[in-house]
Amino acid sequence: MDIETRGDSRLLDTYLENLSAPKTYKDPEAIAKFLAIKKSEARKGMSLDPDFAEILCIGIKELGKEGKLLSLAEFADWLKIKDEDGLMNLSKKMITFNGKQFDLPIIIRAGIKAGLNLPYDVLKERCDKYSKNHIDLMQELAVGFGNYKSLDKYLQIYLGVKKVTIDFDTATEDEIRKHCLDDISLTEKLFNKFKPLFV
Repeated sequence: MDIETRGDSRLLDTYLENLSAPKTYKDPEAIAKFLAIKKSEARKGMSLDPDFAEILCIGIKELGKEGKLLSLAEFADWLKIKDEDGLMNLSKKMITFNGKQFDLPIIIRAGIKAGLNLPYDVLKERCDKYSKNHIDLMQELAVGFGNYKSLDKYLQIYLGVKKVTIDFDTATEDEIRKHCLDDISLTEKLFNKFKPLFV
């Protein structure tokens, strides 16, 4: 699973509410330049903040199957779907890269903002560092506390593959969606490489 986000434009004024130049800035032009830079950086900051982010799409891929993109509301419905064995998607093990600190906290906050009926207790449990139902490859592959590497770095080291990077500031929504599908596919490949650790 992977999500793509952007800053929630409805909350831009709230995000910038207390923005001011440092007291050491005296020149009006320098102050204006500082504020302009901070405002231009706001969208990126908002897209990474669980309270200010808006979900563009949620990528879901069952191992060995085709990936698909869902909206937050579609994701809420997808969690309740049962497979041929009668297991709800919600009960299946989740595999992410940085999902415990990024994806799930944003899904939880976005769901609450939207008033959706999500299984918040289950999602919150899966944010726990020791959750047995969620394999967060970023945490699992780190050697030592906080020694995290990016998905791209692991892909280069262990699979000889480099992620295609995109500029989120200029990318179209279609490009971002494709990026999400690529990420879930690459996360699956990395998981398969390290699968002996999780059997």
